[in-house]
Amino acid sequence: MKSSRIVYLTFIFSFVFFSACRSVQKTKPIDVSGAAVKSYWDKQFESDYIEIRGRSSIIDEKKTTNVSLHLKMKKDSIIWAKFSLFGFGINALITKDSFFMVNSVLQEYMAYDHQILERFLGFKPRLEQVQRMLLGNAVFSKNRYLLNDENTLLAREGFAKNIIQLNSQYRTFQSDIVAQDTNQHATINYHQYEPVEDIGSLPRAIAIDIQQQPQAKLKMELNYQSIKTNKITSFPFRIPRSYIRK
Repeated sequence: MKSSRIVYLTFIFSFVFFSACRSVQKTKPIDVSGAAVKSYWDKQFESDYIEIRGRSSIIDEKKTTNVSLHLKMKKDSIIWAKFSLFGFGINALITKDSFFMVNSVLQEYMAYDHQILERFLGFKPRLEQVQRMLLGNAVFSKNRYLLNDENTLLAREGFAKNIIQLNSQYRTFQSDIVAQDTNQHATINYHQYEPVEDIGSLPRAIAIDIQQQPQAKLKMELNYQSIKTNKITSFPFRIPRSYIRK
């Protein structure tokens, strides 16, 4: 179902970007030096909790679907999200070892391990890596990245490769994730970074472009309109007994 694909896209984030929202002033990549790399790592966004409200647009098969977005995260522990239109839609929960989704429109639910994300990204991301992608941080650990001859940061983990371009604020401009043993390729573009509660800066607009095969492409835009870092005490999620597992 297309509604299920919306959630998969959003959590892959996670991950290949095309143009950002029409109203967004786009940033540009910069030439990278050793000093710029140090600033980049110093400016990775870190918060124990984060809550985001905004909008999500998915472009699939030449049709655009617009929904509201409510996202909650506890660092290295939980990702909770709700995508809705007129109160109905999809509620999703990602933990360290599981992926759950409830669709109130179709009255069905899904339960998987993180293997489901591998279908889109070409590698099996850990929960903390998905969180990093949603915040404009580097996907892999710092010690995996090297500055290469193309003025980008390059890291490899298993069969996956991550290439990062920096912007003038020393944050991620573009992040490419390539599965070297398949045709899967995701590109994420981050725009309009703004300060958040004196902690650091986050992108307000994210554009994602995922290519699974030469003829299979999915695109998504995320707009972060409200961002808070207060402690979150509730991640409400339940599966109604009457819902059917898919």
